[in-house]
Amino acid sequence: MARSYKLEVITPEGRVYDSEVIHLRAPGLEGDFGILAEHAPIMAALRIGKLHVDESDNSFDFAVSGGYLEGHENQIVLLAETCERKEAIDVERAGRARDRALKRLEEAEGTDMERARAALMRALNRLRVAES
Repeated sequence: MARSYKLEVITPEGRVYDSEVIHLRAPGLEGDFGILAEHAPIMAALRIGKLHVDESDNSFDFAVSGGYLEGHENQIVLLAETCERKEAIDVERAGRARDRALKRLEEAEGTDMERARAALMRALNRLRVAES
């Protein structure tokens, strides 16, 4: 049987996930990476993407919008800007957010383009995770 380790996912709103896992796949700035038990100490910055978690008998997907991950001694703490479980994503709301961001990017004038692009990326990620 695969060995497990403790994973905590925390956002500014509170703890989103806290359990024993056997595998984690996270969206790092340099590309996706996986973590198994007994992993070497690690610190990594995260980008917008899908976080996949395997417990011994369940798997979960989350939409994360950046943050940081730190791990040592079979404990991983993931500090995320936002993190939503796949089943909790409001697809209609994410679609409206995507449409608003696209409209702001099209209008371009008086719009903070970087902020609009980030909003679009977050909405598209939520939609991708929800539909996967």
